[in-house]
Amino acid sequence: MAVAQKISCAGLAPLLPRAPLSVVTGRGHQPFSALNQPRPSSLAEFKVDFHSPVGRGACSLVFAGKHVSTNFDVAIKAMSVALPVETGAIPVAEGIENENKIFNHLLSRGSHPNVVELIGCFGGTGLEAASLGLEAFKEEPVHYFVTELLEGGSLEDRIQHAPLEEEAARRVARSICEGLVSLHDQGIAHRDLKPGNVLFGAEGEATPKLIDFSHAGMMRGQERLAGELGTRGFVAPEVLAAQSYDLKCDVFSLGCLVHALLSGRPPRRHMRIGMMQQLPEGTSQEARHFLSALLNMDAKRPSSREVLQEPWLQE
Repeated sequence: MAVAQKISCAGLAPLLPRAPLSVVTGRGHQPFSALNQPRPSSLAEFKVDFHSPVGRGACSLVFAGKHVSTNFDVAIKAMSVALPVETGAIPVAEGIENENKIFNHLLSRGSHPNVVELIGCFGGTGLEAASLGLEAFKEEPVHYFVTELLEGGSLEDRIQHAPLEEEAARRVARSICEGLVSLHDQGIAHRDLKPGNVLFGAEGEATPKLIDFSHAGMMRGQERLAGELGTRGFVAPEVLAAQSYDLKCDVFSLGCLVHALLSGRPPRRHMRIGMMQQLPEGTSQEARHFLSALLNMDAKRPSSREVLQEPWLQE
């Protein structure tokens, strides 16, 4: 099926060491925005280890580094057709355009505690990158997207170890939803919400943060989105059907993510029945009703802001 070729695991795949959800890793720090620094505008402002990527995606490589004048730990995503990245569903040029649009919008508006802090974005030459140790074609431009470095591991790593207890899943789900609301309030659809795109900061489970805007889109007014973007198992049916859609595509993905928190995997899809929940026997009825609301197949779902008012998230 054509869709199977387009919908793939095209986001960032973190390579950071795995850490249990309850373990605090890394060190706490104040946000970059509190340091009263101008936005970085060139690679020369950073010290970067280009020999050991901490993440890899379908159209990007991610490296750890430091902002030289503040010693602030950062993650630098490099995107270019010049880089030896994985083959994925989203063209590199489209991923760069999406990241640029979202970065430029959010950098002027401040960050939310459950969205990775954005620090700056800028371009450079392949020649410059190659001179610093990045394997790149010298004649191609390279685009850099800088965020805070999150060293607490990914949600994907955590649930591969074991599903979460319901109370822990509820706390994480509420935090993720709050981050999603902050994006939706600005007309931003993430379009690749999944456990691999949620990382933890130094405070462990207290700070799940949404990352990766290579699939994101912006809606203005009554505009609708189009494009078959996302990761299999987490994509809304209207996206798979190549229909136009709105921000509620992320609400469906959130439902799939919460199902994965509770069971270790996204729900199954049945052509006639729809979404089939496969949850542990002790899962509460409130959690099941919550998932039923989010996993509605015909887009009659609550908005992300309405999701925050669902009884399961209030307990």
